[in-house]
Amino acid sequence: MLNSKTFIIKLRQLAKARTPKRIYFYSIIVGIISGFSALGFFYLVSLAENFTFITLAGIDMGAAAGEAHSVHETLTFRPIVFFLLPVIGALISGLLVYYLAPEAGGAGTDAMIECFHEREGLVKTRTPFVKTLATISILSGGGSAGKEGPISQVGSAIGSLFAQYLGLGERARRALFLAGMAGALGAIFRAPIGAAITAVEVLYKEDFESDSLIPCILSSITGYFVFTSIHGMDHIFQLPAQSFSGWYSLFFYTALGLACMVFGAFFVKMYHSINKISFKINLPFYIKVTIGGFLVGCIGLISYDSIGSGFGFLQKLMEGESNIKSGSLLSGIFLKNNQENHFLSLIIFLLAVVILKILATSFTIGTGGSGGVFGPSLVIGGTIGAIVGLTANHYYPEIVPSYIPFVVVGMGGFFAGVANAPIAAMIMVSELTGSYELLAPLSIVSLIAIIFSNQFNIYPGQRINKFESPAHRWDMTTDLLIHMKVEQYLDKTRDTAILGSNISLRKTYKISDKISQTDFLIKDETSAYKGIFSLRLLTPKQKQTLPKSDKPVIDYINTSIPALKLTDSLSRGLDILLNYDTDKVAVVKENDTLTGYLTFKDILHAYHKMVNKKSVKK
Repeated sequence: MLNSKTFIIKLRQLAKARTPKRIYFYSIIVGIISGFSALGFFYLVSLAENFTFITLAGIDMGAAAGEAHSVHETLTFRPIVFFLLPVIGALISGLLVYYLAPEAGGAGTDAMIECFHEREGLVKTRTPFVKTLATISILSGGGSAGKEGPISQVGSAIGSLFAQYLGLGERARRALFLAGMAGALGAIFRAPIGAAITAVEVLYKEDFESDSLIPCILSSITGYFVFTSIHGMDHIFQLPAQSFSGWYSLFFYTALGLACMVFGAFFVKMYHSINKISFKINLPFYIKVTIGGFLVGCIGLISYDSIGSGFGFLQKLMEGESNIKSGSLLSGIFLKNNQENHFLSLIIFLLAVVILKILATSFTIGTGGSGGVFGPSLVIGGTIGAIVGLTANHYYPEIVPSYIPFVVVGMGGFFAGVANAPIAAMIMVSELTGSYELLAPLSIVSLIAIIFSNQFNIYPGQRINKFESPAHRWDMTTDLLIHMKVEQYLDKTRDTAILGSNISLRKTYKISDKISQTDFLIKDETSAYKGIFSLRLLTPKQKQTLPKSDKPVIDYINTSIPALKLTDSLSRGLDILLNYDTDKVAVVKENDTLTGYLTFKDILHAYHKMVNKKSVKK
């Protein structure tokens, strides 16, 4: 039986261990930090939105059931203030990004993807703080954006900075980078599995970052428990119990998939067009973002259902047709009580909301405003689903008794198409709504959307697969290295940094200074390999005593780093160098006698020698 004291000791041993599995322990820590960060971000956004919309503008924009707030006062709508909110919010956001952190502008998810592929997962310390403030300014001002992009960037920054603090290598840093994203997403959307899948799937069009899946799951579940232990475990959206109504309805779900493809293409085209136009305009960044805010304010006066997060409007769609009415100018025109053809007017109203939402999102994020596109994609897709579902229900009520399942399926199908993330979209939407019984139509619509949407993509930073990512350059070599044996391609292994186990720290220090080495292989009296001693891993206090210490070096070695045999492949040597904090790997004979060691340079030399040999043969 494992008592609490023993458990704590085990955790400490795991944290100190220099093995690949230590990343699992670090992922849990990153998940805890990301979960609390998501919680703080959520409450800050809620407080800011309540102040700007309810207190200043005198309007209740609504919210998803799992994020609902109570309004007890009588509100007096102030149109001028409401119009100015997106302008002021965009200006503040633009100024923060322009002067403090240019990388914090635009869609957070795409910035995160680009950082993973091109910048080794390295993030500046100020990025998450600036991103948080800039996004709060956009969302509380009514900008059409989502929380997932910013919180993804904040979470990934937490993972990256944590890895940098520990001095971990590039591979481990990238894994914690994704784990931080998953932890923050899993917390704020209360979708632990969907968030983990999103983190590893959204990087590529046709691939997964499978090596990071377990760290992402651990971090996401941890972040989820942190968030829900304080806020509660309700799903983001609540809707009446829904189910797949039968195989005959597949025709209409197929139509929904095609509709998601058409509007998805329009959304991506509009978003990137606005982004290109904004980039070409020769004005300061914050002015361009403010112009986008002005255009969003104009849209808000026509239909406030089309600006902001839109989750309140999406919740109304899920609660039934009678809840769709609102007080906007657009709904006042089309949804009058005495309207003769109510069905047609409702369809036109919803279609207008879709188009205006696409425009508002493009003006908000396409001009550089800080926010995400996942939230707006859910609203757009859900509204398209309502249009198709209402139409099917109107003409074929015996086949489609309710339009509400189409709202949920539309949410997942639309995002799957524009983001090339079908599995993430299906699971995420199921967790957001609790509608797991709709996975069958969700998979069909997502599949249709992804098949016909491969020509456009909302995230330009995505790579087709791992072979196109700089993060996996070494993966290109492993297929060749796996057939290259240590004894076959290296005539003689290095042996200048090998020491006996009884040598003192003082002598080791002198040798290190003489040969410019920090890592040494240690052998005993029988020349058997015992482990690696690293000056780099000593504490500052230990380093101060090095020149005078007569303690044996064997007391400070790392025994967990494996050795290579002469019959092992160079691929295994590369794996050891990448997964352990060392710059050399021991080579031993069958009886564990230490014969030398290999470095990155040795393996690179052998690899290029083989590549050149193959090129000559061609």
